[in-house]
Amino acid sequence: MTQSPPYLSNASDIMDLSPVVVFVDEHVSVARSLADESPGRPIAVTDREGQFVGLIVDLEGHDGPIADCVDRSALTVPPDAPAFDVVSRMLSAQIDFAAVVENGGLKGVVTRRGVMAAYGETYS
Repeated sequence: MTQSPPYLSNASDIMDLSPVVVFVDEHVSVARSLADESPGRPIAVTDREGQFVGLIVDLEGHDGPIADCVDRSALTVPPDAPAFDVVSRMLSAQIDFAAVVENGGLKGVVTRRGVMAAYGETYS
């Protein structure tokens, strides 16, 4: 098995610490506005207490509460999950994002783009 460099060993080492977040009870227009401001970044959905609900993967055709367009089956991993395993699971599932969740709360998001950037800096 291939190992990650020691300083990129866990999900917490490769996650985006400031993901784009909306509340589950907000209107889709809020998510659309954030998507326009941050193209290509995932939009995480939490409740008002910060508990992870899911990720928004597609806003097209939705015009109502965010709750109606949340992927509640999004891949979640704990902060101490091995980075190699997180990336392998993302590739196997053919997804671009994984939410890093601890005790139900969103801690960050691992993205393919972020992983490539982290490892690119490591090996350049």
